[in-house]
Amino acid sequence: MNIVIGLMPALFWGILPIWMQGRTGGNWTEQLLGTSVGGVIIAIILQLIFHYDHSLTDFLLYFVSGVCWSIGQGGQYWGYGALGVNNAVPFSTALQIIGNSLIGG
Repeated sequence: MNIVIGLMPALFWGILPIWMQGRTGGNWTEQLLGTSVGGVIIAIILQLIFHYDHSLTDFLLYFVSGVCWSIGQGGQYWGYGALGVNNAVPFSTALQIIGNSLIGG
């Protein structure tokens, strides 16, 4: 069961580009807003269930991380519309692998 839970984010993250372009429509800002609101709803539910403790430093770190994520995710959604999912996903994946290798090295 733990493997299934561990693989669910990868599965849903892989389905997301197809879902965004094929089912929901809208421009990249609307897609980013929908993804962000969904993430906030999940975070609120998890906070209500697990009662995590947060400090101001934690909040600022989360906020800056979210801003960086939104810039990158917005660029991906824009790329899906400009290049199409078939062209944008391999390019995005290749850049992530190269970036992780360079930063990790």
